[in-house]
Amino acid sequence: MSVDDRLRTKARLRAVQLLYQADLNKEGFESVLDGSFADDSYCITLKDNNKEHYILLVSNIVQGVELNSSRIDELVNSYLDGEKDIYKLEYVMRSLLRAATCELLINTTVPFKVVLNEYINLTHIFFNEKGESNLVNGVLDKIARELRPEEV
Repeated sequence: MSVDDRLRTKARLRAVQLLYQADLNKEGFESVLDGSFADDSYCITLKDNNKEHYILLVSNIVQGVELNSSRIDELVNSYLDGEKDIYKLEYVMRSLLRAATCELLINTTVPFKVVLNEYINLTHIFFNEKGESNLVNGVLDKIARELRPEEV
């Protein structure tokens, strides 16, 4: 894994953590971003250019979720099976799906397969069961087909 790949993975992980924090504590997205990098052990180790890139990636995801929250939740809900609703999911699962959907929606320079693989891998960090990664894979695959049909 290259430095750039690792940086993007860590940025996605940090964005999910911040979205989780905002959701759990009923905080605004801007308030979780404020000062969140000062105590970020990974961010502290980065050199200037990489640090700026990392902060930008994290901020773009968190702010993208905030700016597109209605559309993101609508997309996720439309592909959850049965009676599931995004608000009935665990906070972490909700944060993972929101961050990934945001990237599929606004970050079209990253191929959808990369986004799916990254967030499925992040799911394994938070959940031990295969069902959760299957849920993430299934929902994101359907969202990608809707948002990026030319890639699928």
